[in-house]
Amino acid sequence: MKRVTILSSADPRQKRGLQIVALTHAISLRKYGLETVIYCPSSEYESFELEGVPVYTFAFQRRSNSLLNFATMINNCWHGWKHHFGKQEPDILHGHDYMTYYFLSQYLSQNVKKIFTVHDPMIYHHRMLGRLSQGSSLKAKIMTHIENKVYERSSKIHCISEYTLVRIENKEALVPKLKIVADWIDVDKFIVPVDKNRERLELGFGASDFVIYTLRGLQARMGLENLIEAFQLIKASIPSAKLVIGGKGSLRNELEELARRLDISDSVTFLGYVPEDEVVKRYQAADVVIMPSIDGEGFGLPVIEAMACGTPVLAAPTCALPEVLRGKPERLFTGIYPEDISSGIMQFYQQWRANRIDAKAERKYVLDHFSEDKMIKLILDDYEV
Repeated sequence: MKRVTILSSADPRQKRGLQIVALTHAISLRKYGLETVIYCPSSEYESFELEGVPVYTFAFQRRSNSLLNFATMINNCWHGWKHHFGKQEPDILHGHDYMTYYFLSQYLSQNVKKIFTVHDPMIYHHRMLGRLSQGSSLKAKIMTHIENKVYERSSKIHCISEYTLVRIENKEALVPKLKIVADWIDVDKFIVPVDKNRERLELGFGASDFVIYTLRGLQARMGLENLIEAFQLIKASIPSAKLVIGGKGSLRNELEELARRLDISDSVTFLGYVPEDEVVKRYQAADVVIMPSIDGEGFGLPVIEAMACGTPVLAAPTCALPEVLRGKPERLFTGIYPEDISSGIMQFYQQWRANRIDAKAERKYVLDHFSEDKMIKLILDDYEV
């Protein structure tokens, strides 16, 4: 049995985007007979099991000084590895995190097959979030070195979308290594509800409510201001509309103030953090899920999570969202602005009123395009299993 160590950027108990993907990969690989574990930074050195996957962590707390972060990460990563694994090496090291992979891909011997999954290119990601200026700097040079070494040491580089792939610098030289392996989800968890009305009633929605839902980090790049302004534009035409925004982030106060200023706060609910046992119910209870992203959507897991629950998704024509909805181009807005979003919602609302939404067809789209079997096969080919 081949042993696989997956490197995540943070403790998978946090259940954020990249951590969810790394955990999903580990669960799936174990089902296919590989002895898979996760290694990642956390608040302390720990070992535990999560959804059947052994997880090993090393202590790391991010600070404002980049050089200190770099040195501490490498030092603690090395001590954690020695503590948990000693001299034992996996057959395959599969990174989802640049920093830990940068060190371990050099530290482990050439007997270990090394593969890296790009969610966002490192330089691009930090510039997008405003953590790195556009010009040259010592921090930029260090990141460029790390990113280049990660690609150089990898036998294969998996990108979660074409959108992600084209943002890799010097990608032309890496073509023989590059491969698109899209994300997938646990379709036994994200399911069509037996009784949608019951799920809605349990969450406080009436039978006639038109429930618009989004699950996002409350950040500028998510386009939530545009969604709220779009909701104000449709509210008079759809009095029963309810906008529900799940997720936490630094913009919550600003977004709540925007809803008050537009006089729609009675119809807009901010859930904050959505507990894991409520995630599926929220998708199931919604009539439509909106993805208004402006930037940084390397794939868009909520799209396939919602559709697997039988709920249609409307999305901005940005980032990787047109790829994920390639088979349903009518679900893309004509642009990112409030007028574009409101027009798309109104068109969808007419279909909804006419009962032309087929939950089983939504789910089938996910099974046909993003099945675990299909994506795992792409990975196992590179593992030579």
